[in-house]
Amino acid sequence: MNECVIAVVYCVLDMLKYYFCLLYVFDIRITRRKYAVVALITTASIVSGLCYWLTGGSDNCCVIPNVFMLLFVFLLQKGNRLKGALYVVLAWMIMDTLTELVKMFASTVGFGQDILFKKIAWESINAKLCAILIIFAYHGVVNILIRKRLDYSFRTAQWGVIFVCFLGLVLIIPPLERMSNGRNLSSEEYVRMCISLMLVLFLFIGVMLWQSYIVKKNLSMNERELRYQYVVKSQAAYFEGLLNDYTEIRKFRHDMKAHVTALTELATDSKNEKILEYLKSIDAKLACSAIKSYTGNKAVDAVINELAKHMEESKIKFEYEGVLRNREDVQDFDFCTIFYNVLQNAIEASKALDEDKREVSVEVKSVGDKAGILISNNTLLEKIPVEKEGRFTTKKDKENHGFGIQNIKDVVKKHDGIYEARIADSRYIVTIVI
Repeated sequence: MNECVIAVVYCVLDMLKYYFCLLYVFDIRITRRKYAVVALITTASIVSGLCYWLTGGSDNCCVIPNVFMLLFVFLLQKGNRLKGALYVVLAWMIMDTLTELVKMFASTVGFGQDILFKKIAWESINAKLCAILIIFAYHGVVNILIRKRLDYSFRTAQWGVIFVCFLGLVLIIPPLERMSNGRNLSSEEYVRMCISLMLVLFLFIGVMLWQSYIVKKNLSMNERELRYQYVVKSQAAYFEGLLNDYTEIRKFRHDMKAHVTALTELATDSKNEKILEYLKSIDAKLACSAIKSYTGNKAVDAVINELAKHMEESKIKFEYEGVLRNREDVQDFDFCTIFYNVLQNAIEASKALDEDKREVSVEVKSVGDKAGILISNNTLLEKIPVEKEGRFTTKKDKENHGFGIQNIKDVVKKHDGIYEARIADSRYIVTIVI
């Protein structure tokens, strides 16, 4: 009976170490029927104990925790089950190898004697407990201390370095165990030790190279951040100046209109045809240069009017539809950032087309309590360019361009909005909900 109890404990520890590896290392979480985790571990333990009792301690009982771990996959959402199955297999490999390493280390330092039973030694259970404690230590250091302060996650290269270190430990501990027991090593074991030392050396070189890469990347990111901040400040100054000019022009047009009206009355009384004709031409010019109200937001209208002039000069057909509702929670600067950068990109793309195909359209409408903005233009692109660090550009100098897209996404993210860019029927379509 005692052996059956040990088998149950063995199974519980195996299930727990696999589960904690999935949870804390791979972040595979059970999002539904959480009570099923306890039920599954309990069922596996009972089956393991019965199997051990009925078979008289067969070694096949050891695979029961692995079989039941596969059932964890069915507790995940349907789209994550294949990924979950792969991570279950990885959890087997990592945790079983870690358990063996703990046992080897214990044997090396003199704590590996079998004490109780022939089939299941206490060293196995102790090793499993140590493996679980290592996972909790990992969780405490990486997930709680590091990721709580930094949005940090392991990259593929880092996992490769960890695997090399792991492999080196696996190869070097058995020879060390033999040496600690006073045995002579064979040539094959010496080769393994040499390979292990080489792996440790490569690990050291890999860490150094990785650190130099991180330092270089941080410097590059700092430079890009400075350029980005400069672009944002420049746009803010541009929008502010544009709004001031827009206000002054409106005042000037209002006053000039009054002056022209007064002079027209005087010229009519004096019946001076030349003055009348001259004033009519001025009045016509003022009518042509009228500042249009597109959105109802003065700051945004100033930006659109300025860009509309550029589109007219570049012979780009411009269409606008809709009204931008006043929003207290969204600053004028944020709306200006969106319209300026999207329209500026649309203008750049349109200039590459024949004049008869140059067309930019804007549609604004309310989407619940948010504003929906759809801006589209004809394009030569067949698919969306690949983004790098949230930016992309079709220009040659990719380091100093592409900040417009990043600015838009930052604004959208700040207000928990939606940004989508797609190409359909040779048109580049940007949809923003903010």
